[in-house]
Amino acid sequence: KQLIAACKAQGAEFYALGDGGFRDPEKQAELYDIGRTTKGLGVTAALPMGRTVTNAKPWASWHNYGLAADLARDVDVEKVGLQPSWNEKDYLILQIEAHKLGLITGLDFQTFRESPHVQLPFKAGSTGDFKKLYQEKGVQVVWDLALNNLKGSIEYKKHYI
Repeated sequence: KQLIAACKAQGAEFYALGDGGFRDPEKQAELYDIGRTTKGLGVTAALPMGRTVTNAKPWASWHNYGLAADLARDVDVEKVGLQPSWNEKDYLILQIEAHKLGLITGLDFQTFRESPHVQLPFKAGSTGDFKKLYQEKGVQVVWDLALNNLKGSIEYKKHYI
């Protein structure tokens, strides 16, 4: 909410895509299959085979732990519903404001750029560590660990202390 408000203050409105960030492993598997074994669905309907929307398999995405969100610009606010922009330039303000909050975006990725993606920095932990914790102890334990790891990082100290 803080990031969305910061972007809006800069004149750029963003809206949460899908479930607002928390994605179950089944949905992650569906998204992973797009462009590999299935045609795109929903907002990705125009994607041809071979064009993927994520490189993260189930349990390998920060979304599976509620530690990431996809935020989109609407290319036609006059039209009912959200028509997400896929133009990277529309997400530069999101990246700038996310960095001010100690977050990273899909524009920071070198190999698979996902403009709408925002997440905690990798210093929060690893999805491999989080999977076992999530399955054994629940999401709150994952969030506590991620926050504790992040609090020890330079990023956190730079932005919050």
